[in-house]
Amino acid sequence: MSTSPKHTPGPLHVMQAPSPDSRQFNIESELPVDSSKFEDVYVCFGGYFGNYGPHMFAAAPEMLEALKALIAYQADNETEYLGMQQIVAYQRAKAAIAKAEGRAEG
Repeated sequence: MSTSPKHTPGPLHVMQAPSPDSRQFNIESELPVDSSKFEDVYVCFGGYFGNYGPHMFAAAPEMLEALKALIAYQADNETEYLGMQQIVAYQRAKAAIAKAEGRAEG
């Protein structure tokens, strides 16, 4: 298994788990065409997701990519005109990306 990527690539799909409990779901990625990359790109996990719902977890890879695009856009533009709330949001977004990529604890 390679050390990259540090996060699960998308897209992930939500499916009802084969369980008598209708609140059980599986989240699974697509199987890779190249079987040598199986360990790097395939993920499947399931269980009870409570009030959060499985769709929030399944959307994580796409949310990460969107957040990275926003940070890249902001980095290419003036940041000196940001207010305190925007600066805090920018810092939180960068921290969330680091966490998702396994570069930070928390």
